[in-house]
Amino acid sequence: MTYRKAPKNYDEWLLDRQQNPSIGASQSAAVLGVHPWLTAVELWNELVNGFQPKEDNLAMYLGREMEPILRDLFYRETGLKVKQDNKIRIHGDNPFITTNLDGMVIGEKVPVEFKTTAQKWDGEIPDHYFVQLQHQMMVTDAPYIYFASLSLGFNKQMVIEKYHRDDKFIKNLMDTLVEFWKINVEGNVAPECQTIGDANLLYSTVSEDEILQADDAIYNIAVQLRSCNSQKSECENEIKGLKLQLMTALEEKQVLEYNGHQLATWKKTKDREHFDKKSFKHDHPEIYSKYVSMKEGNRRFVLKKEL
Repeated sequence: MTYRKAPKNYDEWLLDRQQNPSIGASQSAAVLGVHPWLTAVELWNELVNGFQPKEDNLAMYLGREMEPILRDLFYRETGLKVKQDNKIRIHGDNPFITTNLDGMVIGEKVPVEFKTTAQKWDGEIPDHYFVQLQHQMMVTDAPYIYFASLSLGFNKQMVIEKYHRDDKFIKNLMDTLVEFWKINVEGNVAPECQTIGDANLLYSTVSEDEILQADDAIYNIAVQLRSCNSQKSECENEIKGLKLQLMTALEEKQVLEYNGHQLATWKKTKDREHFDKKSFKHDHPEIYSKYVSMKEGNRRFVLKKEL
């Protein structure tokens, strides 16, 4: 294992991602198809076509700023001190596999992973977190890792668990990541689409005059989709009708109850300001034109009624 100095701030982290593309611990779950917010296609696109900066949101900010507090809470709960790692660790045999640790436990010399979440811990680690921990042990060769999760929801709690390395899983993970890198990244072959977003990402360009002649299998998929859409439409109409009956029953009342239990509410939302873009354009066309930019259109999938 080798390493390089870790970025000091978000801007340096963005630059490092652009200059040194790799599969980090938080991304390997995407390759396995168990990441809740990142698909294999999105990761592939990032690695092949360049990392596109994402807006630094509140969750990302809190994750960084809470780390000193989490280290202190971890020490209070376990008596174990944690030092910042300040390294991007690189796998010795496969340098495209990396990890950036939240810290190392002094004395035991094993990693610790901190998480801040709004969800209550139910004792079962999510799949993508499990993959992340095994990835970190794969790169560092650690026998175990500490996982400390702070829930900031209504029932605040600090959960600390120790997870041991699973050598069989790590071998399968390594084989999968190597295959993904060699075939998909180096070979520039997109993974199979898993979501509608994947399809929009891969096939954003169009050929206006090109028509795909469907075979029987594709035709049957289209028929099945139309059937599902028809059932969905029938359900939606029924939902609207039932909702209308409850709303007309409520009239001016706001809450519908049955035997002391709330069934539904029909309340007025807060008033909010509305910017009249049409009138502003009419009254101030010169100012309006200075702040208008063209946004590239997206492809829209439409299933025809007649098949």
